[in-house]
Amino acid sequence: MKHLTGSLAATASLDSEQDKNELVAEINRVIKPSRAATVDNVYLGVLDAASNRVNAQGGCFGLAELARLAGLIVDVPVLIGHKKQELPIGRVFKAEVIERDGAPWLRAYFYWHREQTGADELKAGIDAGVYRECSLGFLYAQPECGICGLDMRNCRHRVHEPVRVGNREVRAFYFYRKIQRVLEVSLVYRGAVDGTAVSTLAHPNAHGEADPFWRQNAAIIFDPSQLTVAPGELLIEPLYRGVWLRLDSSGAQMPNGEEFDHPAAAEAAAKIAERKAVVICQAIAMRGSSRLPVRSLLRSSNRARARLVAFDILRLDGHDLAHLSLHERRRSLQELVEQVDGLELAPLQRCSLGELATHPERHGSADGARIISITASGCTVTEFRRKTHLRVMIKPESLDEHRHSLVAQLRDGETLKLELPDPALDLTTPLVWIEPVPGDSQRWRMIDSACGDRDSDPAEVLTKLPPRTRHRFVLLLDTNGNAWLHLRLSGTERLFKIALLRLPLLQLGRRFWSAAIEASPAAIPQGVRVLDRGVVEQYYECPESGATLTLTGETLRDRYVFSRTKLSGHRAFLFSRSASAAPLPSLAEE
Repeated sequence: MKHLTGSLAATASLDSEQDKNELVAEINRVIKPSRAATVDNVYLGVLDAASNRVNAQGGCFGLAELARLAGLIVDVPVLIGHKKQELPIGRVFKAEVIERDGAPWLRAYFYWHREQTGADELKAGIDAGVYRECSLGFLYAQPECGICGLDMRNCRHRVHEPVRVGNREVRAFYFYRKIQRVLEVSLVYRGAVDGTAVSTLAHPNAHGEADPFWRQNAAIIFDPSQLTVAPGELLIEPLYRGVWLRLDSSGAQMPNGEEFDHPAAAEAAAKIAERKAVVICQAIAMRGSSRLPVRSLLRSSNRARARLVAFDILRLDGHDLAHLSLHERRRSLQELVEQVDGLELAPLQRCSLGELATHPERHGSADGARIISITASGCTVTEFRRKTHLRVMIKPESLDEHRHSLVAQLRDGETLKLELPDPALDLTTPLVWIEPVPGDSQRWRMIDSACGDRDSDPAEVLTKLPPRTRHRFVLLLDTNGNAWLHLRLSGTERLFKIALLRLPLLQLGRRFWSAAIEASPAAIPQGVRVLDRGVVEQYYECPESGATLTLTGETLRDRYVFSRTKLSGHRAFLFSRSASAAPLPSLAEE
Protein backbone atom coordinates (compact mmCIF):
# COMPACT_ATOMS: atom_id res chain seq x y z
CA MET A 1 0.00 0.00 0.00
CA LYS A 2 1.29 3.40 -0.89
CA HIS A 3 2.61 5.47 2.03
CA LEU A 4 1.41 9.04 2.42
CA THR A 5 3.36 11.81 4.07
CA GLY A 6 1.63 14.13 6.48
CA SER A 7 2.70 17.30 8.23
CA LEU A 8 0.62 18.75 11.03
CA ALA A 9 1.60 21.91 12.83
CA ALA A 10 0.50 23.01 16.25
CA THR A 11 1.51 25.14 19.22
CA ALA A 12 1.82 24.07 22.83
CA SER A 13 0.84 25.69 26.14
CA LEU A 14 1.52 24.32 29.62
CA ASP A 15 -0.02 24.97 33.01
CA SER A 16 2.07 23.57 35.91
CA GLU A 17 5.70 22.44 36.57
CA GLN A 18 6.71 18.75 36.53
CA ASP A 19 9.53 17.30 38.55
CA LYS A 20 12.65 17.59 36.35
CA ASN A 21 14.49 14.80 38.08
CA GLU A 22 11.88 12.26 36.92
CA LEU A 23 12.11 13.52 33.33
CA VAL A 24 15.90 13.35 33.32
CA ALA A 25 15.71 9.78 34.62
CA GLU A 26 13.36 9.00 31.71
CA ILE A 27 15.96 10.37 29.25
CA ASN A 28 18.62 8.03 30.61
CA ARG A 29 16.23 5.06 30.58
CA VAL A 30 14.86 5.56 27.04
CA ILE A 31 17.65 7.29 25.07
CA LYS A 32 20.60 5.84 27.04
CA PRO A 33 23.13 8.58 26.13
CA SER A 34 26.81 7.67 26.58
CA ARG A 35 27.09 10.66 28.88
CA ALA A 36 24.26 10.49 31.38
CA ALA A 37 21.82 13.38 31.37
CA THR A 38 21.45 15.43 34.55
CA VAL A 39 19.34 18.39 35.59
CA ASP A 40 22.44 20.56 35.21
CA ASN A 41 23.56 19.54 31.70
CA VAL A 42 20.31 19.41 29.68
CA TYR A 43 17.42 21.70 28.84
CA LEU A 44 13.90 20.27 28.80
CA GLY A 45 11.16 21.25 26.37
CA VAL A 46 7.56 20.32 25.68
CA LEU A 47 5.68 20.22 22.37
CA ASP A 48 1.94 19.81 21.96
CA ALA A 49 2.46 18.41 18.49
CA ALA A 50 -0.98 17.23 17.30
CA SER A 51 -4.66 17.33 18.23
CA ASN A 52 -7.91 16.14 16.67
CA ARG A 53 -8.56 19.52 15.04
CA VAL A 54 -9.08 19.50 11.26
CA ASN A 55 -5.96 21.15 9.85
CA ALA A 56 -5.41 23.33 6.79
CA GLN A 57 -4.93 20.23 4.59
CA GLY A 58 -8.33 18.86 5.69
CA GLY A 59 -6.86 16.02 7.79
CA CYS A 60 -7.16 15.22 11.47
CA PHE A 61 -6.27 12.52 13.99
CA GLY A 62 -8.70 10.27 15.82
CA LEU A 63 -8.06 9.36 19.44
CA ALA A 64 -6.65 5.95 18.52
CA GLU A 65 -4.17 7.54 16.10
CA LEU A 66 -3.06 10.11 18.68
CA ALA A 67 -2.38 7.24 21.07
CA ARG A 68 -0.36 5.43 18.37
CA LEU A 69 1.64 8.61 17.69
CA ALA A 70 2.51 8.78 21.39
CA GLY A 71 4.34 5.46 20.99
CA LEU A 72 5.93 6.21 17.63
CA ILE A 73 7.25 9.70 18.41
CA VAL A 74 9.58 8.58 21.22
CA ASP A 75 13.27 8.72 20.17
CA VAL A 76 12.63 10.81 17.03
CA PRO A 77 14.76 13.91 16.32
CA VAL A 78 13.66 17.51 16.80
CA LEU A 79 14.60 19.72 13.82
CA ILE A 80 14.32 23.34 12.79
CA GLY A 81 11.99 23.99 9.86
CA HIS A 82 11.96 20.37 8.55
CA LYS A 83 15.60 20.78 7.41
CA LYS A 84 16.51 17.10 7.23
CA GLN A 85 19.91 17.84 5.72
CA GLU A 86 20.97 19.46 9.01
CA LEU A 87 21.64 17.80 12.35
CA PRO A 88 18.80 17.73 14.92
CA ILE A 89 18.77 20.16 17.80
CA GLY A 90 17.04 17.80 20.26
CA ARG A 91 15.34 14.42 20.73
CA VAL A 92 11.95 13.30 22.03
CA PHE A 93 12.13 10.95 25.03
CA LYS A 94 8.53 10.77 26.27
CA ALA A 95 5.02 11.33 24.92
CA GLU A 96 1.42 10.97 26.06
CA VAL A 97 -2.12 11.93 25.05
CA ILE A 98 -3.56 14.51 27.41
CA GLU A 99 -6.84 16.40 27.50
CA ARG A 100 -6.59 20.16 27.64
CA ASP A 101 -9.46 22.62 27.30
CA GLY A 102 -11.75 19.71 26.51
CA ALA A 103 -9.67 18.48 23.53
CA PRO A 104 -7.10 15.65 23.23
CA TRP A 105 -3.49 16.59 22.44
CA LEU A 106 -0.30 14.65 21.73
CA ARG A 107 2.24 16.02 24.18
CA ALA A 108 5.92 15.24 23.44
CA TYR A 109 8.80 15.91 25.85
CA PHE A 110 12.22 16.58 24.30
CA TYR A 111 15.67 17.60 25.51
CA TRP A 112 18.86 19.17 24.21
CA HIS A 113 22.33 19.46 25.77
CA ARG A 114 23.44 22.75 27.29
CA GLU A 115 26.93 22.46 25.73
CA GLN A 116 25.77 22.01 22.13
CA THR A 117 26.06 24.91 19.70
CA GLY A 118 23.25 27.45 20.08
CA ALA A 119 21.71 25.73 23.12
CA ASP A 120 21.24 28.92 25.14
CA GLU A 121 19.96 30.84 22.09
CA LEU A 122 17.37 28.14 21.44
CA LYS A 123 16.12 28.28 25.03
CA ALA A 124 16.02 32.07 24.92
CA GLY A 125 14.01 32.00 21.68
CA ILE A 126 11.44 29.59 23.13
CA ASP A 127 11.17 31.50 26.42
CA ALA A 128 10.69 34.76 24.52
CA GLY A 129 7.88 33.29 22.43
CA VAL A 130 9.82 33.58 19.17
CA TYR A 131 9.71 29.80 18.64
CA ARG A 132 6.16 28.88 19.53
CA GLU A 133 4.86 26.41 16.93
CA CYS A 134 5.85 22.91 15.88
CA SER A 135 5.14 20.57 12.98
CA LEU A 136 4.89 16.78 12.98
CA GLY A 137 6.28 14.76 10.03
CA PHE A 138 4.91 11.24 9.66
CA LEU A 139 3.97 8.45 7.23
CA TYR A 140 0.45 7.04 6.98
CA ALA A 141 -1.27 4.59 4.65
CA GLN A 142 -4.89 5.70 4.37
CA PRO A 143 -6.86 8.98 4.41
CA GLU A 144 -10.27 7.87 5.70
CA CYS A 145 -13.14 10.15 4.64
CA GLY A 146 -14.87 11.64 7.67
CA ILE A 147 -18.21 11.63 5.82
CA CYS A 148 -18.51 8.12 4.35
CA GLY A 149 -15.64 6.27 6.04
CA LEU A 150 -14.03 5.16 2.74
CA ASP A 151 -10.53 5.87 1.45
CA MET A 152 -10.75 9.50 0.36
CA ARG A 153 -8.58 8.80 -2.67
CA ASN A 154 -11.37 6.60 -4.03
CA CYS A 155 -14.62 8.06 -2.63
CA ARG A 156 -16.71 10.83 -4.17
CA HIS A 157 -15.92 13.47 -1.53
CA ARG A 158 -13.21 16.11 -1.89
CA VAL A 159 -11.33 17.89 0.87
CA HIS A 160 -13.07 21.08 2.10
CA GLU A 161 -15.97 20.50 -0.30
CA PRO A 162 -19.39 21.36 1.25
CA VAL A 163 -21.40 18.15 1.79
CA ARG A 164 -25.03 17.76 2.84
CA VAL A 165 -25.36 15.20 5.67
CA GLY A 166 -28.94 14.81 6.86
CA ASN A 167 -30.34 18.30 7.33
CA ARG A 168 -27.02 20.09 7.79
CA GLU A 169 -23.99 21.04 5.72
CA VAL A 170 -20.40 20.16 6.66
CA ARG A 171 -17.07 20.40 4.85
CA ALA A 172 -15.45 17.13 3.83
CA PHE A 173 -12.36 16.12 5.80
CA TYR A 174 -10.37 12.95 6.43
CA PHE A 175 -8.73 11.01 9.27
CA TYR A 176 -5.10 9.92 9.17
CA ARG A 177 -5.36 6.11 9.44
CA LYS A 178 -2.76 3.31 9.55
CA ILE A 179 0.07 5.56 10.72
CA GLN A 180 3.35 3.80 10.00
CA ARG A 181 6.13 5.99 11.31
CA VAL A 182 6.98 9.39 12.77
CA LEU A 183 9.92 10.88 10.88
CA GLU A 184 10.62 14.02 12.91
CA VAL A 185 9.09 16.96 14.73
CA SER A 186 10.21 20.48 13.88
CA LEU A 187 10.05 23.98 15.27
CA VAL A 188 8.50 26.04 12.47
CA TYR A 189 7.44 29.61 11.78
CA ARG A 190 3.78 28.77 11.12
CA GLY A 191 1.79 25.60 11.51
CA ALA A 192 -1.42 24.23 10.08
CA VAL A 193 -3.26 24.31 13.44
CA ASP A 194 -3.37 27.37 15.69
CA GLY A 195 -3.90 27.97 19.36
CA THR A 196 -1.06 26.48 21.43
CA ALA A 197 2.66 27.09 22.24
CA VAL A 198 6.13 25.59 22.84
CA SER A 199 7.79 25.83 26.27
CA THR A 200 11.09 24.95 27.91
CA LEU A 201 9.41 24.01 31.17
CA ALA A 202 8.15 20.49 31.81
CA HIS A 203 4.71 20.23 33.34
CA PRO A 204 2.45 17.46 34.57
CA ASN A 205 -1.18 17.06 33.68
CA ALA A 206 -3.65 18.98 35.77
CA HIS A 207 -5.78 16.90 38.13
CA GLY A 208 -8.94 15.78 36.37
CA GLU A 209 -12.08 17.56 37.56
CA ALA A 210 -14.54 16.28 34.96
CA ASP A 211 -18.08 15.40 36.00
CA PRO A 212 -18.04 11.58 36.31
CA PHE A 213 -21.69 11.35 35.25
CA TRP A 214 -21.44 13.69 32.22
CA ARG A 215 -23.24 11.17 29.98
CA GLN A 216 -26.51 11.37 31.90
CA ASN A 217 -26.93 15.05 30.98
CA ALA A 218 -26.97 14.41 27.23
CA ALA A 219 -29.28 16.17 24.79
CA ILE A 220 -31.94 13.85 23.32
CA ILE A 221 -32.78 13.40 19.62
CA PHE A 222 -35.15 11.00 17.86
CA ASP A 223 -33.61 11.34 14.39
CA PRO A 224 -29.82 11.08 13.78
CA SER A 225 -30.09 13.76 11.09
CA GLN A 226 -30.86 16.21 13.93
CA LEU A 227 -27.31 15.77 15.23
CA THR A 228 -25.44 19.07 14.93
CA VAL A 229 -21.71 18.60 15.51
CA ALA A 230 -18.54 20.10 14.10
CA PRO A 231 -16.40 17.84 11.89
CA GLY A 232 -14.51 15.45 14.11
CA GLU A 233 -14.56 11.93 15.49
CA LEU A 234 -17.84 10.22 16.39
CA LEU A 235 -17.90 7.40 18.92
CA ILE A 236 -20.99 5.29 19.60
CA GLU A 237 -21.96 3.71 22.93
CA PRO A 238 -25.06 1.56 23.47
CA LEU A 239 -27.93 3.26 25.28
CA TYR A 240 -29.25 1.38 28.31
CA ARG A 241 -31.91 2.31 30.83
CA GLY A 242 -30.06 1.76 34.06
CA VAL A 243 -28.78 3.34 37.25
CA TRP A 244 -25.56 5.35 36.83
CA LEU A 245 -23.02 4.40 39.52
CA ARG A 246 -19.60 5.49 40.70
CA LEU A 247 -17.70 2.51 42.09
CA ASP A 248 -14.73 3.15 44.38
CA SER A 249 -13.31 2.08 47.74
CA SER A 250 -16.27 3.64 49.58
CA GLY A 251 -18.84 1.57 47.65
CA ALA A 252 -21.37 2.47 44.94
CA GLN A 253 -22.92 5.94 44.72
CA MET A 254 -25.71 7.22 42.47
CA PRO A 255 -25.60 10.69 40.83
CA ASN A 256 -27.59 12.22 43.71
CA GLY A 257 -24.92 11.06 46.19
CA GLU A 258 -27.03 8.31 47.75
CA GLU A 259 -25.58 4.86 48.30
CA PHE A 260 -26.68 2.07 45.96
CA ASP A 261 -26.77 -0.91 48.29
CA HIS A 262 -27.14 -3.72 45.79
CA PRO A 263 -24.99 -6.79 46.61
CA ALA A 264 -23.56 -7.02 43.06
CA ALA A 265 -22.40 -3.39 43.15
CA ALA A 266 -20.89 -3.78 46.62
CA GLU A 267 -18.94 -6.85 45.50
CA ALA A 268 -17.59 -5.12 42.37
CA ALA A 269 -16.63 -2.00 44.36
CA ALA A 270 -14.68 -4.13 46.82
CA LYS A 271 -12.72 -5.77 43.97
CA ILE A 272 -11.77 -2.55 42.18
CA ALA A 273 -10.78 -0.99 45.52
CA GLU A 274 -7.80 -3.38 45.49
CA ARG A 275 -6.53 -1.48 42.41
CA LYS A 276 -7.39 1.92 43.92
CA ALA A 277 -9.70 2.48 40.97
CA VAL A 278 -12.75 4.69 40.34
CA VAL A 279 -15.10 3.28 37.71
CA ILE A 280 -18.28 4.73 36.18
CA CYS A 281 -20.83 2.07 35.24
CA GLN A 282 -24.54 1.38 34.86
CA ALA A 283 -26.57 -1.20 36.78
CA ILE A 284 -29.22 -2.77 34.51
CA ALA A 285 -32.08 -4.76 36.02
CA MET A 286 -32.27 -8.30 34.61
CA ARG A 287 -34.35 -11.46 34.91
CA GLY A 288 -32.59 -14.16 32.94
CA SER A 289 -31.79 -12.49 29.61
CA SER A 290 -34.73 -10.03 29.84
CA ARG A 291 -34.40 -6.46 31.07
CA LEU A 292 -36.65 -5.14 33.81
CA PRO A 293 -37.67 -1.58 34.80
CA VAL A 294 -35.07 0.43 36.69
CA ARG A 295 -37.26 0.62 39.78
CA SER A 296 -36.89 -3.15 40.32
CA LEU A 297 -33.27 -2.52 41.35
CA LEU A 298 -34.33 -0.14 44.11
CA ARG A 299 -36.78 -2.30 45.99
CA SER A 300 -35.66 -3.51 49.39
CA SER A 301 -37.47 -6.82 48.82
CA ASN A 302 -37.63 -9.01 45.71
CA ARG A 303 -34.77 -7.04 44.16
CA ALA A 304 -33.78 -7.81 40.56
CA ARG A 305 -30.39 -9.12 39.49
CA ALA A 306 -28.01 -6.30 38.46
CA ARG A 307 -25.91 -6.47 35.32
CA LEU A 308 -22.97 -4.05 35.73
CA VAL A 309 -21.66 -2.44 32.52
CA ALA A 310 -18.55 -0.24 32.80
CA PHE A 311 -18.28 2.90 30.65
CA ASP A 312 -15.38 4.92 32.05
CA ILE A 313 -12.51 4.94 34.58
CA LEU A 314 -11.21 7.99 36.46
CA ARG A 315 -8.43 6.52 38.63
CA LEU A 316 -6.31 3.37 38.60
CA ASP A 317 -3.52 2.27 40.95
CA GLY A 318 -3.77 5.67 42.61
CA HIS A 319 -3.10 7.59 39.35
CA ASP A 320 -5.51 10.20 38.04
CA LEU A 321 -6.76 9.28 34.53
CA ALA A 322 -9.43 11.97 34.05
CA HIS A 323 -7.05 14.12 31.96
CA LEU A 324 -6.46 11.32 29.42
CA SER A 325 -8.44 10.83 26.24
CA LEU A 326 -11.46 8.52 26.24
CA HIS A 327 -9.57 5.89 24.21
CA GLU A 328 -6.68 5.94 26.69
CA ARG A 329 -9.05 5.54 29.62
CA ARG A 330 -10.92 2.72 27.86
CA ARG A 331 -7.69 0.73 27.49
CA SER A 332 -7.07 1.00 31.22
CA LEU A 333 -10.71 0.13 31.89
CA GLN A 334 -10.50 -2.98 29.71
CA GLU A 335 -7.47 -4.20 31.64
CA LEU A 336 -9.34 -3.74 34.93
CA VAL A 337 -12.60 -5.34 33.74
CA GLU A 338 -10.72 -8.49 32.72
CA GLN A 339 -9.71 -8.90 36.38
CA VAL A 340 -13.12 -8.21 37.97
CA ASP A 341 -15.83 -10.87 37.76
CA GLY A 342 -19.36 -9.49 37.36
CA LEU A 343 -18.21 -6.32 35.56
CA GLU A 344 -18.36 -6.09 31.76
CA LEU A 345 -17.10 -3.47 29.32
CA ALA A 346 -19.59 -1.39 27.34
CA PRO A 347 -18.98 -1.56 23.56
CA LEU A 348 -17.47 1.52 21.93
CA GLN A 349 -17.33 1.88 18.14
CA ARG A 350 -16.23 4.52 15.70
CA CYS A 351 -18.73 5.90 13.17
CA SER A 352 -18.77 8.36 10.28
CA LEU A 353 -21.25 11.20 9.87
CA GLY A 354 -22.73 9.75 6.70
CA GLU A 355 -23.11 6.26 8.14
CA LEU A 356 -24.89 7.56 11.23
CA ALA A 357 -27.33 9.62 9.16
CA THR A 358 -28.17 6.83 6.69
CA HIS A 359 -27.97 3.67 8.84
CA PRO A 360 -28.73 4.59 12.47
CA GLU A 361 -30.27 1.15 13.11
CA ARG A 362 -26.80 -0.45 12.94
CA HIS A 363 -25.54 1.32 16.06
CA GLY A 364 -26.22 1.13 19.75
CA SER A 365 -28.84 -1.01 21.46
CA ALA A 366 -32.57 -1.62 21.05
CA ASP A 367 -33.18 1.54 23.08
CA GLY A 368 -30.80 3.71 21.03
CA ALA A 369 -27.24 4.98 21.05
CA ARG A 370 -25.13 7.52 22.87
CA ILE A 371 -23.23 9.61 20.29
CA ILE A 372 -19.98 11.13 21.57
CA SER A 373 -18.56 13.88 19.35
CA ILE A 374 -14.88 14.67 19.97
CA THR A 375 -13.55 17.83 18.35
CA ALA A 376 -10.77 20.25 19.11
CA SER A 377 -13.28 22.48 20.92
CA GLY A 378 -14.34 19.74 23.33
CA CYS A 379 -16.46 16.65 23.84
CA THR A 380 -20.27 16.61 23.52
CA VAL A 381 -22.71 13.74 23.96
CA THR A 382 -26.14 13.22 22.41
CA GLU A 383 -28.64 10.42 23.03
CA PHE A 384 -30.42 9.00 19.98
CA ARG A 385 -33.59 7.23 21.18
CA ARG A 386 -35.55 4.78 19.05
CA LYS A 387 -38.69 4.45 21.18
CA THR A 388 -41.66 6.73 21.86
CA HIS A 389 -40.84 6.88 25.57
CA LEU A 390 -39.81 10.39 26.58
CA ARG A 391 -37.46 11.46 29.32
CA VAL A 392 -38.76 14.59 31.04
CA MET A 393 -37.46 16.96 33.66
CA ILE A 394 -39.59 17.63 36.73
CA LYS A 395 -39.93 21.36 37.25
CA PRO A 396 -39.19 22.43 40.83
CA GLU A 397 -41.91 25.08 40.94
CA SER A 398 -45.65 24.42 41.32
CA LEU A 399 -48.50 25.67 39.17
CA ASP A 400 -50.40 26.47 42.35
CA GLU A 401 -50.81 25.04 45.84
CA HIS A 402 -52.24 21.74 44.57
CA ARG A 403 -50.74 21.27 41.09
CA HIS A 404 -47.28 20.41 39.81
CA SER A 405 -46.06 20.17 36.22
CA LEU A 406 -43.60 18.43 33.91
CA VAL A 407 -42.23 19.65 30.60
CA ALA A 408 -41.22 17.19 27.86
CA GLN A 409 -39.66 17.88 24.47
CA LEU A 410 -41.22 15.98 21.58
CA ARG A 411 -39.65 14.75 18.32
CA ASP A 412 -40.79 17.77 16.35
CA GLY A 413 -39.15 20.22 18.75
CA GLU A 414 -42.42 21.23 20.41
CA THR A 415 -42.86 20.97 24.17
CA LEU A 416 -45.48 18.98 26.04
CA LYS A 417 -46.66 20.39 29.37
CA LEU A 418 -48.15 17.87 31.77
CA GLU A 419 -49.87 18.11 35.12
CA LEU A 420 -49.17 15.68 37.95
CA PRO A 421 -52.43 14.32 39.39
CA ASP A 422 -51.23 13.85 42.97
CA PRO A 423 -49.53 16.80 44.71
CA ALA A 424 -48.27 14.39 47.39
CA LEU A 425 -46.29 12.37 44.82
CA ASP A 426 -42.58 12.26 45.68
CA LEU A 427 -40.92 14.55 43.11
CA THR A 428 -37.33 14.33 44.33
CA THR A 429 -36.36 12.33 41.22
CA PRO A 430 -35.12 14.87 38.63
CA LEU A 431 -35.84 12.66 35.60
CA VAL A 432 -38.71 10.31 34.78
CA TRP A 433 -39.88 8.36 31.73
CA ILE A 434 -43.36 8.86 30.28
CA GLU A 435 -45.32 7.28 27.42
CA PRO A 436 -48.65 8.12 25.71
CA VAL A 437 -51.79 6.38 26.92
CA PRO A 438 -53.08 4.37 23.90
CA GLY A 439 -56.13 5.95 22.28
CA ASP A 440 -55.97 9.18 24.32
CA SER A 441 -53.73 11.97 23.04
CA GLN A 442 -54.43 14.06 26.15
CA ARG A 443 -53.04 11.56 28.67
CA TRP A 444 -49.56 10.28 29.35
CA ARG A 445 -48.30 8.02 32.12
CA MET A 446 -45.08 7.69 34.11
CA ILE A 447 -43.44 4.32 33.47
CA ASP A 448 -40.10 4.48 35.28
CA SER A 449 -37.40 6.52 36.92
CA ALA A 450 -34.72 7.55 34.45
CA CYS A 451 -31.80 7.52 36.87
CA GLY A 452 -33.07 5.25 39.62
CA ASP A 453 -33.31 7.66 42.54
CA ARG A 454 -36.85 6.75 43.53
CA ASP A 455 -39.51 4.11 42.78
CA SER A 456 -42.31 5.57 40.64
CA ASP A 457 -45.77 4.13 40.14
CA PRO A 458 -46.19 2.89 36.53
CA ALA A 459 -49.94 3.59 36.69
CA GLU A 460 -49.62 7.30 37.48
CA VAL A 461 -51.46 9.19 34.74
CA LEU A 462 -50.47 12.68 33.61
CA THR A 463 -52.94 15.08 32.00
CA LYS A 464 -51.80 17.45 29.28
CA LEU A 465 -52.09 21.13 30.22
CA PRO A 466 -53.26 23.72 27.66
CA PRO A 467 -50.37 25.60 26.02
CA ARG A 468 -50.39 29.38 25.92
CA THR A 469 -50.99 29.39 22.17
CA ARG A 470 -53.75 26.88 21.56
CA HIS A 471 -53.73 26.63 17.77
CA ARG A 472 -50.44 25.61 16.20
CA PHE A 473 -49.22 23.27 13.48
CA VAL A 474 -46.06 21.42 12.57
CA LEU A 475 -45.34 19.87 9.16
CA LEU A 476 -43.01 16.84 9.30
CA LEU A 477 -41.34 14.78 6.55
CA ASP A 478 -40.61 11.06 7.04
CA THR A 479 -37.93 8.96 5.36
CA ASN A 480 -40.38 7.76 2.66
CA GLY A 481 -41.10 11.28 1.43
CA ASN A 482 -44.55 11.48 3.05
CA ALA A 483 -45.58 14.56 5.04
CA TRP A 484 -47.39 14.64 8.38
CA LEU A 485 -49.46 17.76 9.20
CA HIS A 486 -50.09 17.86 12.96
CA LEU A 487 -52.69 20.46 14.06
CA ARG A 488 -53.06 21.44 17.71
CA LEU A 489 -56.45 23.10 18.15
CA SER A 490 -58.68 24.08 21.08
CA GLY A 491 -59.28 20.90 23.07
CA THR A 492 -58.44 18.62 20.14
CA GLU A 493 -55.77 17.62 17.64
CA ARG A 494 -55.78 16.59 14.00
CA LEU A 495 -53.14 14.57 12.16
CA PHE A 496 -53.07 14.18 8.37
CA LYS A 497 -50.64 12.03 6.36
CA ILE A 498 -49.97 13.61 2.95
CA ALA A 499 -48.46 11.28 0.34
CA LEU A 500 -45.26 12.47 -1.40
CA LEU A 501 -45.89 16.15 -0.66
CA ARG A 502 -43.84 18.65 -2.67
CA LEU A 503 -44.20 22.20 -1.37
CA PRO A 504 -43.29 24.00 -4.64
CA LEU A 505 -45.93 21.96 -6.52
CA LEU A 506 -48.47 22.59 -3.76
CA GLN A 507 -48.02 26.32 -4.18
CA LEU A 508 -48.59 25.91 -7.93
CA GLY A 509 -51.95 24.23 -7.35
CA ARG A 510 -51.06 20.51 -7.36
CA ARG A 511 -53.30 18.24 -5.23
CA PHE A 512 -51.92 15.42 -3.07
CA TRP A 513 -53.56 12.28 -1.68
CA SER A 514 -53.90 12.37 2.10
CA ALA A 515 -55.56 10.52 4.97
CA ALA A 516 -56.68 11.42 8.50
CA ILE A 517 -54.68 9.58 11.18
CA GLU A 518 -55.29 9.19 14.90
CA ALA A 519 -53.91 12.41 16.39
CA SER A 520 -51.24 11.06 18.72
CA PRO A 521 -47.47 11.69 18.69
CA ALA A 522 -47.07 7.91 18.87
CA ALA A 523 -48.64 7.65 15.38
CA ILE A 524 -45.84 9.73 13.85
CA PRO A 525 -43.06 7.43 12.56
CA GLN A 526 -39.44 7.60 13.65
CA GLY A 527 -36.92 9.49 11.55
CA VAL A 528 -39.04 12.57 10.78
CA ARG A 529 -37.69 16.07 10.28
CA VAL A 530 -39.45 19.42 10.47
CA LEU A 531 -40.43 21.08 7.18
CA ASP A 532 -42.46 23.94 8.62
CA ARG A 533 -44.25 25.08 11.77
CA GLY A 534 -46.43 28.00 12.74
CA VAL A 535 -49.92 29.14 13.75
CA VAL A 536 -53.34 27.85 12.65
CA GLU A 537 -55.15 31.13 12.08
CA GLN A 538 -58.50 29.59 11.00
CA TYR A 539 -59.93 26.09 10.86
CA TYR A 540 -63.33 24.85 9.66
CA GLU A 541 -64.34 21.19 9.40
CA CYS A 542 -67.40 19.89 7.53
CA PRO A 543 -68.32 16.15 7.76
CA GLU A 544 -69.51 16.12 4.12
CA SER A 545 -66.86 18.16 2.30
CA GLY A 546 -63.74 18.01 4.46
CA ALA A 547 -61.74 20.74 6.19
CA THR A 548 -60.47 24.21 5.31
CA LEU A 549 -57.73 25.98 7.24
CA THR A 550 -55.49 29.04 7.13
CA LEU A 551 -51.86 28.51 8.13
CA THR A 552 -49.13 31.04 8.89
CA GLY A 553 -45.72 29.43 8.92
CA GLU A 554 -42.36 29.96 7.23
CA THR A 555 -43.49 28.21 4.01
CA LEU A 556 -47.21 27.50 4.37
CA ARG A 557 -48.74 30.99 4.44
CA ASP A 558 -52.11 30.60 2.75
CA ARG A 559 -55.52 28.91 2.90
CA TYR A 560 -55.56 25.17 2.28
CA VAL A 561 -58.27 22.54 1.93
CA PHE A 562 -58.68 18.80 2.59
CA SER A 563 -61.40 17.75 0.11
CA ARG A 564 -63.13 14.43 0.80
CA THR A 565 -62.81 11.77 -1.90
CA LYS A 566 -62.32 8.01 -2.21
CA LEU A 567 -59.22 5.98 -3.05
CA SER A 568 -59.75 2.31 -3.93
CA GLY A 569 -63.13 2.44 -2.22
CA HIS A 570 -61.75 3.93 1.01
CA ARG A 571 -62.27 7.43 2.37
CA ALA A 572 -59.44 9.79 1.64
CA PHE A 573 -58.66 13.49 1.09
CA LEU A 574 -57.07 15.65 -1.55
CA PHE A 575 -54.84 18.32 -0.03
CA SER A 576 -54.35 21.56 -1.99
CA ARG A 577 -54.38 25.32 -1.83
CA SER A 578 -57.85 26.78 -1.57
CA ALA A 579 -59.15 28.96 -4.40
CA SER A 580 -62.04 30.28 -2.28
CA ALA A 581 -61.87 33.73 -0.74
CA ALA A 582 -64.88 33.23 1.56
CA PRO A 583 -64.09 34.05 5.20
CA LEU A 584 -63.75 31.26 7.74
CA PRO A 585 -64.90 31.25 11.36
CA SER A 586 -62.19 32.61 13.65
CA LEU A 587 -60.54 30.39 16.26
CA ALA A 588 -60.98 31.82 19.73
CA GLU A 589 -57.95 31.82 22.00
CA GLU A 590 -58.61 30.87 25.62
